[in-house]
Amino acid sequence: MADLRPSPSLAWRLPVATGITTMAVLTVSDGAWSAWAERVGPRPPRAVITGVLGATVAVHVVEAAVAGRRARAAGLEHPARWAAATLAYGFPVLGRLSRATAARA
Repeated sequence: MADLRPSPSLAWRLPVATGITTMAVLTVSDGAWSAWAERVGPRPPRAVITGVLGATVAVHVVEAAVAGRRARAAGLEHPARWAAATLAYGFPVLGRLSRATAARA
């Protein structure tokens, strides 16, 4: 039954949170971008990182809307938690949601 929780494992949450946070910081902080460029170089360009961040956020928002709707339609408890977990962590939560709705049926 523990597998039916919305949150994926720490092995998934940690890299996702770290990656998205890193892209956000590099996008909004000139100091962070300068430090990054000094250590790693200016590749990929900052605009690419900003674009990838924007695409990531857009995909997660759509996935979260789908997850919330599916959880509500399946009669699962706390559909907003499913949506929030999907917003934060992406598609692995949709797999958990599929298993949870199948188990409920």
